[in-house]
Amino acid sequence: MTSAELLQQQLATTRKKPKGVKQDVSNGVQYNAELQRIVRAVNKDINTYVMPTVRDLAPEYTADSILVTVNDTWVDVLTGTLDAIRARWSSLAFQRLASDISRKFVRTANTSNLKRTERNLGINIYSDSQELNDYIELSVRDNTRLIMSIPDQYLTQVESIVLTNVRAGGRPAAIA
Repeated sequence: MTSAELLQQQLATTRKKPKGVKQDVSNGVQYNAELQRIVRAVNKDINTYVMPTVRDLAPEYTADSILVTVNDTWVDVLTGTLDAIRARWSSLAFQRLASDISRKFVRTANTSNLKRTERNLGINIYSDSQELNDYIELSVRDNTRLIMSIPDQYLTQVESIVLTNVRAGGRPAAIA
């Protein structure tokens, strides 16, 4: 058999194409569930602390209020309530929780990718490099920052809605 025939025979045989590495969907689902849990907890705090305060203070700020005074204490009470919730969601304890959630997500994704790459390609492309470890640590920090921003953005939106409605003299039902 000549080399040209051998080459033709090798080209004719079909090779199995490498599959590539698919993302671990279950890890993303768990991560999303954790983020949704945080949003629900922030919402619970708003319904537990802010909305009762708005309802209690309604006689002092509504447009048809009988109590027409130049007393701004309701503003202090309302902003104090919002500030207390904001402090809870920017506390060191929440920063640790956000870091733990982030670290678990990034490490699990990395481990899953490593296993899938070794299984599908037969090689360890990561080989425990310091550059990769630095990249993973940066990913953890980015995700932690993202998680920390969720309650902050949510509370900023709620604060804007509540204070705008209160300033306009609207009823508490207009907020909820």
